[in-house]
Amino acid sequence: MEEKLMISLSTAMKDALGKYATARNTSIASVVRSAVAKEIKFDLTAEPTTTHKKYNSVEERKAAQQARDKERRELIKKLLNDYKASK
Repeated sequence: MEEKLMISLSTAMKDALGKYATARNTSIASVVRSAVAKEIKFDLTAEPTTTHKKYNSVEERKAAQQARDKERRELIKKLLNDYKASK
């Protein structure tokens, strides 16, 4: 089960965290999680680190978007044709 925790940070600290995470090609959440775990001597290796992903790849996500867009266009065309026919 995942829990969310909100903490207050100064703008300077948030910017520093962002630069640190970007330099290491990771997320701010991952940096904070690792720092907290190190501080309290908690072993993160047994913790799940990934969340559910809706699509397995970028290509799969784009294909699903294109299919939704096509459905939407077809529906709009149908509705417009029905509207024009009713006049």
